Amino acid sequence: MLSWLIFLPLIGAALMLFLPEQQPKVVKYFGLAVSIFTFGVSLYVLSLFQGGTYHFQLVESVPWIPDLGITYKLGVDGISIWLVVLTTFLMVISSWFSFYVDKRVKQYFMYMLVLETAMLGVFLSLDMVLFYTFFEASLVPMALLIYMWGGE
Repeated sequence: MLSWLIFLPLIGAALMLFLPEQQPKVVKYFGLAVSIFTFGVSLYVLSLFQGGTYHFQLVESVPWIPDLGITYKLGVDGISIWLVVLTTFLMVISSWFSFYVDKRVKQYFMYMLVLETAMLGVFLSLDMVLFYTFFEASLVPMALLIYMWGGE
């Protein structure tokens, strides 16, 4: 479930490649719809979360680089679940208030969705190498968003 939550915005960004750039309104509403759907999935994950324990829940673990002991391990605890819900909620608000963007709209919303994927990966990763990978992956779309659409 957590992998779906993380990679849903990335799938949306990939699908956005097939949308016509000449129709920015379609791109904007599609980006908003993906963010709303991701927020809905995060609320579903919140409903699955059992309070009252300090253990990680909904843990997914797959060997990634077994020779080095690196795993693709995800999970939520009492702090990260609220950070995930907050992130997905703020992405809905950010997408909604980004409707003013009028240049390179498709790239803007694609970078926003990739950034959401990276942020969710940071909050849900339980392996240090996976955490570092998602953290570094968040820097690229953030830098591009600031460089292309930032102010003076």
